[in-house]
Amino acid sequence: MVDIPVGAILHFIKDEAVTCTVVDDKRVEFEGSITSLSDPARTMLHRHGGKLTAAQGPLYWLFENETLTERRSRMESVFSEVAEV
Repeated sequence: MVDIPVGAILHFIKDEAVTCTVVDDKRVEFEGSITSLSDPARTMLHRHGGKLTAAQGPLYWLFENETLTERRSRMESVFSEVAEV
């Protein structure tokens, strides 16, 4: 949906040196494990002093300088504009 290819590198919003790699449309590889996007977000938030028990992964990972949440919102906007034409 957000047009991110398999193999793309995502950067953690609070420390762009921290990355994960897109494995498929639902999972990433982070520190040698295949997981959802939310698990490494929660891990990194904890490392930065956070105490969340759950995290919405797309809010914390960047692709092409925008969060995945921002990217999805932008793309949905474009798709709805095209549909209206």
